[in-house]
Amino acid sequence: MIDPQAQAIKWIKNMESANNLRLIDLQTHDYLRIVEECIRSGRPCLCQNVKEDLDPSLDPVLTRAVKRIGGVDILKLGDREVEYNKDFRFYMTTKLPNPHYAPEISSKANIINFAVKEQGLESQLLGIVVREEKPELEADKDKLVRGIAAGKKKLEELEDQLLRLLNETKGSLLENDELLSTLEISKQTAKTVQEQLITSEATEKDIDAAREVSFFQKDQKKT
Repeated sequence: MIDPQAQAIKWIKNMESANNLRLIDLQTHDYLRIVEECIRSGRPCLCQNVKEDLDPSLDPVLTRAVKRIGGVDILKLGDREVEYNKDFRFYMTTKLPNPHYAPEISSKANIINFAVKEQGLESQLLGIVVREEKPELEADKDKLVRGIAAGKKKLEELEDQLLRLLNETKGSLLENDELLSTLEISKQTAKTVQEQLITSEATEKDIDAAREVSFFQKDQKKT
């Protein structure tokens, strides 16, 4: 995560606060030992202040080089074989505003730009003001944002499920009752989710307009 204003770090700490998040820095001499503990226990791990060059020792983590040995998932980290817990999550953040990562890094990790532009900063400051003046309005805004994100994620999961079923089906598709049933359920679910998204996005625009009015009225009172 490209994070010059520490937006991502705040988000991750808030999201993983109940999961015993571990923080590391590549300058820490024993950071691999901490990563190993997190892999084994399934705790999330956040690596801060990453530069453009990454330690090759992290390659097995980034490529998810997990092998099944004796019925147990194993990841080899350095010269050690570590039992892999599927709940393990690994985050990296950099303070560099415009880093240039090699193509092989991009293929191993999802790169997300958290740098705040003027419009985003304006929205955040507006949210702070409205949260003080009309907390119920900002609570509705936050709820809608989460709802829209969950709806879009559900649509992606449905698409993945359909692709998997189509790939696994052998013979005629029309003769696979389970596939046809799943297709119908997915179709109806997708329609419902899409309608919810349309309604939520329309409501979000109304809330944004109300936020602007609230901020304008507050500014007028001051002047």
